[in-house]
Amino acid sequence: MSIESDFFRKTTFDPQLLRKEGVREDSQGFHVGALVMEGRFHAELVIHPDGTATGRLIECALDEEYLPLRAVGQKGAFVSRVRMAYLEFLKQVADRYGTTRYFVSGQLNRISDWVFEAFGERPDFPFKNVGNNAVFRNHENRKWYLLAVLPKGEECELVDVKVDRNLAPAMMAMPGFLPAYHMNKQNWISIRMDGTVDDELVKDLVRESRALTCETIERKDVCWKWRRRLKEPACLAPKEIRG
Repeated sequence: MSIESDFFRKTTFDPQLLRKEGVREDSQGFHVGALVMEGRFHAELVIHPDGTATGRLIECALDEEYLPLRAVGQKGAFVSRVRMAYLEFLKQVADRYGTTRYFVSGQLNRISDWVFEAFGERPDFPFKNVGNNAVFRNHENRKWYLLAVLPKGEECELVDVKVDRNLAPAMMAMPGFLPAYHMNKQNWISIRMDGTVDDELVKDLVRESRALTCETIERKDVCWKWRRRLKEPACLAPKEIRG
């Protein structure tokens, strides 16, 4: 992972804003540059059409790329100052031309937006020392119904949702489903947020996970609904399970 991909992993760039601001554009993408470290270096960033970004830091006196910027074992006060200056440049680009998202996965950001529209509930980030792992809570009783985690080394999040324990084994036979991550594996399952499970099915499961936090007749309706679905072999196809 590069400095730029790590820094911008939760940033979405707005091409219309970049064009409005007059940023130079060619077949590679948008080119943003600035002098840093009192003019000793020139930072160059290319924001590509797919939303990714690559960059270089040029030492002006030599007109060469400053390679220690990316050397993992390179230490020293000067190198640290240069890195901080480059990161500040990236922050200015993100603040000016981008929008910060809650999550790395585009699918999970869409689900998060839908949860707010449907229930008026935003993600909560209670784990101060564990990255950006988040929970969604039922505002009526503060119970969790969705846990979003980004396991170390993974490129997208997993989400844990609550299910009836009698239904979990059949659901985990479907592509994109895993045993619950750091949750009770009898009552929860994990879903990969890489698009393997389509948005509408994820919404169904989130909606029903939330219902399971409510001590109402709605809880019973959820259990019977999934039992009916899982009796049919065809229901294991992701697009047919909603039937």
